[in-house]
Amino acid sequence: MGGAGMMTGITEVSPLRRNHMNTAVIKERIAEASPRFKARITGVFYLVTILTGGVVLFVHGRLGLVFDLIATACYIAVTALFYDLTR
Repeated sequence: MGGAGMMTGITEVSPLRRNHMNTAVIKERIAEASPRFKARITGVFYLVTILTGGVVLFVHGRLGLVFDLIATACYIAVTALFYDLTR
């Protein structure tokens, strides 16, 4: 009845259960990107916005319109990323 492997009154979490909890925590951390990574992406979009805005000053016509649209899209992305970083 009372073998060496039997424990009474102590509940032990199985190794599978422990790994499952750790996996959930890891997945949650991966799902949310680090603020440093978001800041770098924001910086890249900000740089592209400035560069394409500068090109728009010197290029006119259809090509200027294309660069203006790119600059506008990047500015919208920068605004959204800054909002996400500060909340």
